[in-house]
Amino acid sequence: MIGEALRLIRVFHDVKLNELAEQLDVSKGYISEIESQKKKPSLDLIEKYSKRFKISTSAIILFSEELDNDRSDLKLA
Repeated sequence: MIGEALRLIRVFHDVKLNELAEQLDVSKGYISEIESQKKKPSLDLIEKYSKRFKISTSAIILFSEELDNDRSDLKLA
């Protein structure tokens, strides 16, 4: 759920999708597809998020894994 993690990071920092697309030099549609899990982000894109939001790449990936674990726990309940 890396896309969900990236979306939550963007929303937490109150950055609009089109604003982030401009800052990262990618299309708004591409970010939308990533955040909605239609596409998987490249490592390059994750690194761009990392720099933009001043969060380590590893922290983003760990956050994503935690989201996955939380969703799995909900399915078991």
